[in-house]
Amino acid sequence: MFELSPYSLPTLIGSILPLSLFVTILLSKKKDASILTFLGFLACMFFYLIAYTITYSIQEENIARFFAKMACVAVFLTAPFFYNFGVSFLNIEKEKKYVLIIWTIAIIFLPFFVIGDAFLSTSRHWWGWYSKAGPLHPISLIIWYGVLLRFFYLLFKTYFNSKRLPMLHQQTKLVIISFLILSVASIDYAPKYGADFFPFGWAFALVGSAILSYTIFKYRLFNLKVAVTTFFTITIWLVFFGRVLLTTNPTQRLVDGSLFVFVVVFGVLLIKSVNKEVAQKEELADLNLHLEEKVAEQTIEVRKSYEVEKKARIELEELNHAKNDFVLASQHNLRTPLTITKGYVDEIGAKTQNLNDSELKTFIDKTKNSLDILAQLINGLIDVTDLKVGKEGFSKKEKN
Repeated sequence: MFELSPYSLPTLIGSILPLSLFVTILLSKKKDASILTFLGFLACMFFYLIAYTITYSIQEENIARFFAKMACVAVFLTAPFFYNFGVSFLNIEKEKKYVLIIWTIAIIFLPFFVIGDAFLSTSRHWWGWYSKAGPLHPISLIIWYGVLLRFFYLLFKTYFNSKRLPMLHQQTKLVIISFLILSVASIDYAPKYGADFFPFGWAFALVGSAILSYTIFKYRLFNLKVAVTTFFTITIWLVFFGRVLLTTNPTQRLVDGSLFVFVVVFGVLLIKSVNKEVAQKEELADLNLHLEEKVAEQTIEVRKSYEVEKKARIELEELNHAKNDFVLASQHNLRTPLTITKGYVDEIGAKTQNLNDSELKTFIDKTKNSLDILAQLINGLIDVTDLKVGKEGFSKKEKN
């Protein structure tokens, strides 16, 4: 006979957290190896809490033994999930081969938890039925704590070697804190060996899971709004489900059952709606981020192009100045010998003025005219060059 025991309430209420987180992450699109192993850990947490909720409330020993063993199987599987999560989270390639070995050992030992009482049986306590350690149970403890110690070794090693990587350092710190608190939940092994106190390890398990979930949500960017909606929705489901279980009147149970179905359907639609809304906002945020990145990239490209153009313009101006200086120097060097030549021709013309050699005078006059034309051309070129470099303008001369 099942009758909800007051001692079952802590584990029943506590199961809401891992179930809510499981549904939230399951509905998200972000699932890598570490997230999938975290989902497995949350599933173990939920089954461990629910199984003990039933164990504390059930009266028949056989049924209580079955659920107590299921709870212990879930707890035992947390160790390989711990280790698998750590290897995936820290991305340690050389440790991945050991993950397969640990999972193989865990799977081999699972049947021994369920079959017979060599590993586990049950005993009656003042709070209800609870699992009792068999003669071979210490073997499972050695495996569980061995895997846990290896897991903590990897975490602390990464923590001390990641001081130059602030984000990884902080992530590892939070993971260490969460799993240290989770490991305290193993205090629940004591009642299995005869200690007569109510198992309260579930409280440490929930606190550790909450800190680990905070780390996942903070650095993996799962939306908190979806998690909170899922948490309260599942809480309402459990309240209505409890009403169905506790009601003895058939008519009232039918009414409560109908309300429970309605609440479940409405809750599923609500979670999907919130998840869709958050997904759309995340896509919009990603688009805005990519747009800002594109604008920033284009701005950098424009700035680089401007710098290249500016450098080319400066080099072109320097070349232009060098060309103008060269042309000016060349033209002045042309005018100097021309002036000297013209002076000699004028002197020759003056000395031959009294001669009767008309042909010689003609040659001298033509030479003088040619020199005058050449001088005018050179002076014109110099004026044009001076105008281009901003020195002097054209000289206005009266035409004869």
